[in-house]
This record gives sequence, structure tokens and C-alpha cells, in this order.
Amino acid sequence: MVDGIVLDKEIAGIPDGVAAPRLAPGIAIATSHRLSDVEHHWRSLSGGGIESPGQSFDFTRQWVETLGIGEADQFYLTATLHGRPLALLALHRRSVRGVRILSWFPGPHVGCNAPLVDERALAAMSADERRVLWSRLLRGAEGADTVYLKAIPRTLFNGADVFGELGQWLETETLYRAEFGSWDEANTTQRNKSRRKHDRQQGERLEALGKVEFETIG
Repeated sequence: MVDGIVLDKEIAGIPDGVAAPRLAPGIAIATSHRLSDVEHHWRSLSGGGIESPGQSFDFTRQWVETLGIGEADQFYLTATLHGRPLALLALHRRSVRGVRILSWFPGPHVGCNAPLVDERALAAMSADERRVLWSRLLRGAEGADTVYLKAIPRTLFNGADVFGELGQWLETETLYRAEFGSWDEANTTQRNKSRRKHDRQQGERLEALGKVEFETIG
């Protein structure tokens, strides 16, 4: 797990008045403040699966609508390679003690988060090309002082760490993830006999309370 802190000037590594390094051929960068503008891009990149609910277009749309986040505080940074979606960063601008921070929409509620990317295409790029891509992508985040990307899972593809050049980062272990072939395998591995007995007793107590209902409040 990577707990990344990215600063506008520092990630780019570009002093004021110095031309930005060139992107790899065929890459185009864009910034939008409307979720609908990036729906096709988003769904294309998430079609192969996602790491977190925060990478879901529908989850983010519901989050934005429920919390009433204004368009000016929504930042969707996209990159294409020869017209095909390459990367997408969906960020929410907040003000914390006078500092304008861009970070994930759902924050710590979903355990981890990450940019949406074409892993194969990113892995085929050199480390320097990925570094320039991320720095140029984040230069589109005008109106923010800091970009803070928390709890990014380390993602290796064909030996390349596709987020390794994203910015300054700190190695952490805040999330445990495991994959099992069936529920029985997961149940046996993750829950011993004592745990299963405890869960069964808790379930019986919950059922005794009657039907459980949920409602959404503002």
C-alpha cells in the first residue's frame, strides 16, 4: 500500500519559467469539472475491474449528488494515448485550514483508492515517460495547493509499478486483501470454529430484534 502525498510543483519538478518536459508521442491531457464529460473514458478504463468502490463511476456519481459537491470542486484529469483512454484521476477539492486540497471523493471510507489506468499501456512506457505523464496530468489541477492521494495499492504489471512515479510516497500497511476460490475456502481460512460460533450467536440475537430497515438522511 502506498500513502502518497503529491505537491503541485514538487511532483512536476519544474521550476517556474522552465518549459515542461514533453509527453510521450500520442498522449493528450484534458481537465474537466463535469462527471458526465468523462463517463465514456471512466467506463472504458473500469471495464476490466476495479480495486475500490471509489473507482466506480456510479458510486462517485451518487456520492457527488448526495453531498451536493459543486462542479467547481470536481476535478477529472484524463489522459489518452492515440485517442484511447489511458488514465483518469477523479479528485474532490476541499479547504482544510485555508489550504486547498485535492483528494479522492470518498476519502478513507472505502479503504483504498487509485487512478483508473490502462495498466498494459502504462507498463509499456518507461519510468521517465510515466513520471512526465503524472506530472503533466496534475498540472491541470489549477486552483489547488496540494494533491493528497491516500492509500493507493501497489500495482505491478509485467514487472512495472504503474504508480511508482506518481509522486512522493510513504510505504504503509493499512489494508489486508485476500482472494479465495469459493465462500467455503474463505470461511474456513478467515474464520475459525470459535469465530463462526460467535457470529452465529450474534446473528441469532440480531434476528430476535425483528426486521432491520435502513433509511438515508441528509
